[in-house]
Amino acid sequence: MHGFIDGAIDAAPAGSLLAPIKLEAYFEQFGQDGEKLTAWKRPEVGAALDAALADLAAADPDHPRAGYARGWLAYALTRAGRPTEALEQYRALGRVIPQPFTNFKDPRQAFVDLRVAAVQGAVAEARKKA
Repeated sequence: MHGFIDGAIDAAPAGSLLAPIKLEAYFEQFGQDGEKLTAWKRPEVGAALDAALADLAAADPDHPRAGYARGWLAYALTRAGRPTEALEQYRALGRVIPQPFTNFKDPRQAFVDLRVAAVQGAVAEARKKA
């Protein structure tokens, strides 16, 4: 699965918003393998996050997959312990609840819970810097 996705992402132009598919693949992999949430902190996931952020930055702001990209980034950045970056995505999403939150039994609650975690983490990071 990852090899196929990597090839597709490598062949796609910057701004295609194909890179977030890698985050969706990790979500499926970690769920199927029963891996702990700490799996989101692996270096290869961090590289996928950086690639997805770069892809989003290169995309047209009105790209039809922007919400999809932001949803996966918000989720994965929160799980990866990168709350300040995640918070940017939650802000851009506003009240829209995209994938992967729609995969949960209660999408709204999953979205709110992770958004709160991102806010708390971002505040903690800001206090450390102050």
